[in-house]
Parts: sequence; C-alpha cells; structure tokens
Amino acid sequence: MTNIIPSSFRLWLTTVLLFDVVANIYFLIESGFAIADIFFRAVIILIVSLLLSIPVFLIYLVVLPAINRLERSSRTKTYCIAFINVIIAILYTLFFATKFLRYEPNPYDILMCIGLFIGLSFAGLTALVIQYPFLQNNFFTPYSNQSSMYSSNDNPTPALTGNNKILYKAIVTGILIMVMLIPMIFVSNLVSERATRRATVEKDVSSKWAAPQTVSGPYLYVPYKKTVIGSDGKPFSSSGYFFILPEQLSITGNIDTEERKRSIYKVLLYKTQVSGTGSFQLQIPKDISTNQVQWNEIKLCMGISDFKGIEQKIDVNFNKATYSLLPGLPSSDIDSNGLSINIPLTATDMGTSLAFNTNVALRGSGQLHFMPLAGNSQFNLQSKWISPSFDGHTIPTSRKVNKNGFSASWSFNKANLPFSTLVTNAKNINTSLAFGVSLLQPGNEYAQTERCSKYAILLISLSFALFFIMEIMQKKPVHPVQYVLVGIALIIFYTLLLSISEIASFDLAYFIAASATILLITVYVHSHFQQAKTAAYFTLLLSLLYGFIFILLRLEDTALLVGSIGLFIILAMVMYSSRRINWYQPVIPSGTAPTV
Repeated sequence: MTNIIPSSFRLWLTTVLLFDVVANIYFLIESGFAIADIFFRAVIILIVSLLLSIPVFLIYLVVLPAINRLERSSRTKTYCIAFINVIIAILYTLFFATKFLRYEPNPYDILMCIGLFIGLSFAGLTALVIQYPFLQNNFFTPYSNQSSMYSSNDNPTPALTGNNKILYKAIVTGILIMVMLIPMIFVSNLVSERATRRATVEKDVSSKWAAPQTVSGPYLYVPYKKTVIGSDGKPFSSSGYFFILPEQLSITGNIDTEERKRSIYKVLLYKTQVSGTGSFQLQIPKDISTNQVQWNEIKLCMGISDFKGIEQKIDVNFNKATYSLLPGLPSSDIDSNGLSINIPLTATDMGTSLAFNTNVALRGSGQLHFMPLAGNSQFNLQSKWISPSFDGHTIPTSRKVNKNGFSASWSFNKANLPFSTLVTNAKNINTSLAFGVSLLQPGNEYAQTERCSKYAILLISLSFALFFIMEIMQKKPVHPVQYVLVGIALIIFYTLLLSISEIASFDLAYFIAASATILLITVYVHSHFQQAKTAAYFTLLLSLLYGFIFILLRLEDTALLVGSIGLFIILAMVMYSSRRINWYQPVIPSGTAPTV
C-alpha cells in the first residue's frame, strides 16, 4: 500500500500523455497544422488535460487500494481498473456533451462525442497496459501471499476482513448511484424536447389564430406646422405633432376561452368583447397657437398588436359621429401596429369635452394586455377561466378567482402615471407599462415532470441504501447488476410519467407510473430475498417516497421547508434502522482459510 501514490500518479500521467497524443493526431488529420502549431497545440491540450483530469487522480487514490484488497489475481484486478477507466471516460464524455454542445446537436457534434469517448477509453486502457508490469511488481499484493497470511502464528490481519468487504461494497454502491444519475440527464433532455415540441405546436396554432394581444387607446394624433427663425436669421417652416390622451377612460372586457386540439396537445385560445367609453379634453401645448394646428388632419388612433385577431370592423362613436377605424398609424411613437381614422375638429372644440365609445371584438391566445393611456382610467376584466395570472406593470386593485372564473379591476389616475394627457414626448410611454392577464393551462405536465426529476437522487439513493442494509442484515449479497436493474426501473418511472401525462392528467399519470414502478420492484425484491417482510419494507419505503415527492410537487412557497423536514425524518429513520448493524464484522481467526 505504500506505492499507492506513485502507482496512481503513473496511471494518471500516462493516460493524460496518451490522450494528448491522440488529440493532436486528430487535429493533424482534420486540418493539417504546421510543426510549430502542432507543438503549441500539444502544450495547450496537455495543460488543459492535466487540470481537468485531476479528479481522475483522486479517484485512483480511492479506488486502487480497494481493488488491491480483493482476493483475486492481478489479472482480475487489472480488469477492474479497466472497467473504472471506461466509466470515467463515459462520465467525462457526458459532462462535455451536456455542458458545451448545442441543444440540438448536428451529426458533427455527435461524432465529436463518440470520438472523445473512444480517445479517453483508448488512453486509459493503453496506459493500464503500459503500467501493468509496474503495478504487478510494486503495487498488487500477490494472491498466493494473501492465502499464506492466514497460516502465520503472529495473528496477522487478513488482506480482506469483513469490514473491508462492507466498505468496498459501500464504495461500489455509491459509484452505482452516481452512474445511475447519468440516464437522468437524458430524461431531462427528453422533458425539454417534449416541452419545446408543445411550444412549437402552440406557436403554430396561435400564429394562424392570433398572437397575444395588447390594446392601447384610443388617443388623438394632432399635427401642426409653424414658422421658425433659423440660426441664419431666415424663417423656415417646421412641422411636428403631439398626442392627446383621454381625460376619462373606462374599459370592460369579457374573455371567452376555447381549446383547440393539435395531435396530443391542447392549445388555449380566447375571444373577447372589449367595450370602451370616455372623453377627451382638447388642448394644445403653450408654444403652439390654434392657427398652427392642422385641424383637418387630426386622427383618432387605437393600438392592436395583431390584426389577425380583429373579428369585425371597429366603429367609434366620437363627438356624436360614427367612424370606422382603418389599418395604419400616422406615428409609431406609441404603437407599432394599430388603426386610425381622420377626425376633423376645429378651434371651437378647444376646452370642450369630446365623448366617445367603442366596441372591439378580438381574438388572441394566451395573454390580453392593455396600456393605461388616459388621465383617469378604470379597467375591468372577467372570464370563466379558473387559472389566470395577473401580470405586467401593475397588479389589479381588486380581483376574485374561484371555481366559476375570475374578475379583476385596475385603476389609474394622473398622479401615478409618468405622463400627462398632453404628450409632446412619447418616450415616457413604452410597452413596459402594459398590464393584464395571462390565461394559464393548469397542471403543466412538463414543468411538473421536470420538478419531479430533480428528486431522482433521493429515490435512487434511499432505494440503494435499503438494498445495502438488507443485504448486510440478511447476509444475502445483492449483485451490482441487480442494483442497476432497480435503478433503471426507478428511472423508467419518469418516462412513464411523462408519456402518460401527455394524454391524461398529471395526478393520474403519477399514480399509474408510481404504482407500476413500486409493484415491479416489490416483485423483484421478493424474488431475491424470498421474504415477504423484506418486500413489504421496500413497498412501504417507495410508497412513502413517491407520496412525499407528490406532496412537494403540490406545494409552492413551503416546498423547501416541508422538503427539509422530510429529509431530516428520512435520515433519522435510516440511522435508526441501521443501529444494530455490526459494521466491523469479526476478523477471520488465525489458521482459517478465507472464503472467496
């Protein structure tokens, strides 16, 4: 054991040097560098490889002594180290694949990952072959010496005592837990892929129906022309415009939702009837006279983000006359999309109250927002949809959500807005002031499955820990392959949950997937230990774990608190159940041959 550091260092350094050679051969074949470039690249790759492979050196320091204590031949121990090297190559390949490759890798990216795995495996296995004579002569304990140790009368400690076996099995179990977390990366990617697929379908359907809508207005666009004296003393004509917002505005909207099915997905759409009433107080800036205003070119404007959602023509009753709005805006300072109509006014309308009212039939998807473009305004929305999210710049002053739907109200006044009803600089008006409601689809199965997958380490670790404890208490060993099979069953739970939740409710999918997984593992445990009591322990543990995770998924604000308390209780139960285990089993007496 005194040669553990030199042996680990030689294996590690030889592997890094061989990988450096393989990497440089690859770059030479791919692009053909000059000799100076090859040398420079070799040094860079060597430095980076040394730094990134430090965990490998540490793994050797931990694993090699455990392998050396095996009562096996040097060849078998070498095979064990080779297996560890392949596992390390897989872990490094998966790490770089998930961290540095694009979400949708092209064939070149996949080939790079395969090449990285082959290069790492080749370097690790070749280094083991090169260093095998050194390991055999300076590190591995000869198998024959291990047997003869028990014939000594000096009462020596055997090469592999009971507690060493337990320690070795615990190390293997820990490695298996980490290995079983690798497939969870692919499960998470699968969840993300399906969520992206759903978002693509929703976007496609919404693009043909109507996008989320933002409504602003109505407001007046007032152009003017005036004569200005230039810096050279000569007069010239200057034109400009300003906006007049309503003094009073009241908006009422009723949202009717409907779901459209595309493949296995349901897309939430809506129709709304928006009614608006209010009045304008006609005014002009102090530096502009009434005769400079272009009274015949004043326009009444309304912003609507997606024209496809307009179900019928929009009529506005303004100052006792009816006007039909037409597409297009005279200015994009406030809105980029909208409708407008010419509203002829005269100087005699100054200081008078100009009343208006309008009704807008609108389609949209997902979201309905408004802009508070008025001195004093009131907005009221209601719907039978039971899962709203009130978002945007301002939350409702009052709201009500129950099984019959929701209703919400917003109110604004001149004191809490960054602009007045006479707007000469529209930079103070931007889309960040928008507010409204988003219609959520309850029980997003992808988000809940993603949250559920974060507890995979808990399920796998506790299940393997229970296997380990039962194995020690009943003295019936469990093969690592059996651990892997149980781990795969626990991972398939998430694919079952994802696939079933796409066609049924998440709660039902969770119950079916958890029940199937618990039943499968229970039958498998019973077939190995041949005891109904042991199988019942596993059934109870898994049922409690799946129930505990389901409760955490239902919690929001208190999930961390409940989860921490639950983990503390679980740890206490594990400590209590393992209190009678004799971790230091009796040493084999002197003169007794060990059992292999």
